[in-house]
Amino acid sequence: MVKEENKFVWKWKYLDPFFPYDKLIEYLKKKKLSNKITDFIIFIVYALILAYIILRILALILGSSEAMMIVVSGSMEPKLNIGDVSVLHSPKTINTTYVDLNRNIKDVAMRDYLEPIYSIDGNTGYPVINDLNVSGQIVKPNLNGDILVYYSSTQKKEIIHRAILGIRALDGTFYITKGDNTKTNFVMDNDCGAYFNTAQGTIKFQCLYPYALQKENVLSRYFFKIPYLGWIKLGPAYLLGWRAQ
Repeated sequence: MVKEENKFVWKWKYLDPFFPYDKLIEYLKKKKLSNKITDFIIFIVYALILAYIILRILALILGSSEAMMIVVSGSMEPKLNIGDVSVLHSPKTINTTYVDLNRNIKDVAMRDYLEPIYSIDGNTGYPVINDLNVSGQIVKPNLNGDILVYYSSTQKKEIIHRAILGIRALDGTFYITKGDNTKTNFVMDNDCGAYFNTAQGTIKFQCLYPYALQKENVLSRYFFKIPYLGWIKLGPAYLLGWRAQ
């Protein structure tokens, strides 16, 4: 019985992700090249490489371009807060409201075929999108549509925002996206050139994506979140004065 138990333990030790690290340290000690500083540096480097490999494997399993991302802005509040870690999965199917459009819209300015209909919220004083006029079709923005991740060429970073509308055009399927935060993101990501006249002057907005987001350019889809775990990484950056733009 004792020999069989030892054999079982011997097999499973190779599944320990830090087994190679332990063997390397053991080898360095034999060569008298090991000390607290080198061991610590090797541990940090090994842990980073291991974390990267695990994340790539998770992304492969989940079917997304990456397994997780840290939320760095408040554009999706209250659904996602700064420091939340969003776990992502495949964007193969995207749930939102869809309309059919009998024309090509790839690389076409959104305002050529879609006009947002705003009202002013009496409590906050901020504009609110009530309806979307898609070439004569009046539809409601889907505030419960799937949350997508895409790369913004204007911001040079990945954006995680909600798909409030899907458009099935002649040249493919496209999405109109927007952040949930009604105070900071009441304009759609794709509404280039949007502006509002206020008592304080004209407010202009820089679009996050120059056209409707083509499905092929969606990187991932939100799955669930781990609240505030990302502050482990964001905390030191914030202490040094970094803030998301």
